[in-house]
Amino acid sequence: MRILLFSVSLFFSLNANAQFNIDLERIDSLTKNHQNLDFNFANLKTTFEESPDKLTPHQVQILYYQSLNNKGSLWYELNTATSFTKFKELNFKKFVEYAEKSLQETPANFTILFLLSLSYSTSKQDKNIANKYAKKYKIVIDALMMNRNLKDPENTIELNCSTDEMMLLSLFGIDKSVYIKSTTPTIKYLLNMYQNGNEKFYIKTLYKYNL
Repeated sequence: MRILLFSVSLFFSLNANAQFNIDLERIDSLTKNHQNLDFNFANLKTTFEESPDKLTPHQVQILYYQSLNNKGSLWYELNTATSFTKFKELNFKKFVEYAEKSLQETPANFTILFLLSLSYSTSKQDKNIANKYAKKYKIVIDALMMNRNLKDPENTIELNCSTDEMMLLSLFGIDKSVYIKSTTPTIKYLLNMYQNGNEKFYIKTLYKYNL
């Protein structure tokens, strides 16, 4: 069975509708509201594992961003970067063990989901598992990109860490070496601008520091 890959090049031409900036505090409150089980983190995690198609894009967003609330930026960045490093070492067993354990804490981490789909695709008997992970990372990216426009700094995609940013560029087929990158820090995120002549696009990297 062919791995479920997808084209993302059309994102640059999207005419996005208005979208509010991500509010991590509100997301944290939603997931801990026992009167609203639709956004309970444990429930979302279980549904995403068993039947990811049953989640709405908004629920997938909650699942992705709440992992940052739960673990904080330092842990999230280090864990995602370590997963990528282990993947590059080409030790399938070692990487999969670490990555699948990481998904227990960050179930919608699309970088790890994508790398797992590639790892399992190398084995014929594991194609179904590879497709499962490929389907999940597509669902996550589709949800994060919903009504977003990379050319609009106020309405661009918001990510949990710089490794996710690097992976997104790779999935979009963007050669970052031809762009000059500049970063503007704010209270809640880094606004990263990539420029090549008159062409510009933007990606926000959120941060959350847990004590």
